[in-house]
Amino acid sequence: GEHAEAAQAFHHSAKRDMTGPYAPQGLYRAGRLLALELSHPDGAAALLQHVVDYFPEDPLAAHARTLLVQIQRS
Repeated sequence: GEHAEAAQAFHHSAKRDMTGPYAPQGLYRAGRLLALELSHPDGAAALLQHVVDYFPEDPLAAHARTLLVQIQRS
């Protein structure tokens, strides 16, 4: 569906340059869609953890941490 296509597009965008300026946003958005819309917590956790590990200073890292905690609790 739409959410799956969007998650895939965000992920592919980030994969083109995993250290580029748009990588954190693409990874976070893909992870969020996987977690909240597509019920795929393992895939979501991997993408969100990448944001936390490789972009700790990015504002989205804090959001990624929060979402990771929610995933781990469910």
